[in-house]
Amino acid sequence: MEMLLNLSPLEIWLWGATALLFIIHFVYTYIYYTAPIKQYQDDAKKPYATEKPSVSVIIYAKNESENLQKTLPLLLAQDYPTFEIIVINDGSTDESYELLQTFEAKHKNLYHSFVPEGVKYLSRKKLALTIGIKAAKYDVLLFTDANCHPNSTQWIASMARNFVPGIDIVLGFCSYPVSNSFEQRIAALDNLHFGIEYLAAAIRKSPYMGNGRNLAYRKELFFKQKGYAKTLNLQAGEDDLFINSVANKRNTFVELSSESIVEQIPFDRFKTWKEMKASRNSTIPYLKGGHIFGSRLGGFIQFSLLIVLLLIIMIACCTMQLWSLLGALTLYIIYYSLKLITLHRWASQLQKKKLIRWVPLLSVCLVFYNSYIYIYRLFKGNRDYTFRIDNR
Repeated sequence: MEMLLNLSPLEIWLWGATALLFIIHFVYTYIYYTAPIKQYQDDAKKPYATEKPSVSVIIYAKNESENLQKTLPLLLAQDYPTFEIIVINDGSTDESYELLQTFEAKHKNLYHSFVPEGVKYLSRKKLALTIGIKAAKYDVLLFTDANCHPNSTQWIASMARNFVPGIDIVLGFCSYPVSNSFEQRIAALDNLHFGIEYLAAAIRKSPYMGNGRNLAYRKELFFKQKGYAKTLNLQAGEDDLFINSVANKRNTFVELSSESIVEQIPFDRFKTWKEMKASRNSTIPYLKGGHIFGSRLGGFIQFSLLIVLLLIIMIACCTMQLWSLLGALTLYIIYYSLKLITLHRWASQLQKKKLIRWVPLLSVCLVFYNSYIYIYRLFKGNRDYTFRIDNR
């Protein structure tokens, strides 16, 4: 008590702010991240579909001949009784056409089509996927990109087994490889955070988006929603905004088994990842649902916590008593330890344990990089991510 009385009003305020942020973060981390992964692991023995539904795998490709050369053999080697692969070639100028013809001659369940030339004021990717969906023979649609490959021959089986009566959407995880490059490690951590956000929400029965690199839903659902009609003015949104409009707590399930994970081929240039993040962020304002506030608040709090704690430490070095400074640091260490434990549990489930040792350093870098992306988007605006629809 005597130590508290010796604190100045400023020191009391700083100490209170630290304690309040700690409590908020503790509750937030448990509700939004720890509880969902525990719930998923507890429910891992749920009953799956007794019959294996036929599946249409739809792949978008633009100048992806090198990646298709790597991914098509892995997709065609899937251990599943009835499936087809539909590649939509979006005006590629490389050897994609010749490559697809060669594969088609050897595999009767592989098909490809094209996006018509001269398409304007419309997302070419949405049009490509719509062409693929209309061409699909089967009700269950499984999506990925040409620069992603399954880590197992059981990818289709692990995703399709969840289509029991009442389930229309299955969300999967697309991992990013952990390499020796510092920039690639930042990208891998960012991808892990992104995956945890929407997967944890879906496990909490509040699904709000999906990732088109590993996503499945019923063909009937697409046509009931009239496809992408609600978001034709946006280049992006074929996965996150579509799922946002159709997913609910009853029709959506999450699949996180190691066999269900696909892996993205790393970007050659870090700028590509920046543009991908900027494009992804361009759809955030259009997401709906009260639970979205929690996800946005989490990002805001993480940034605020870093800044406030740095200010506390700097001021404390000059004004605070040693015991008070040590107390604030102890709270931060406890919080960060809890966060690491939660991240480790998710990383273990998602085959990303190698990334955990780099989290303390990468997290700080990622906070500032996300801030840079936000500013970059403010200056760039919507001109590269939206279209003007001419109704004349």
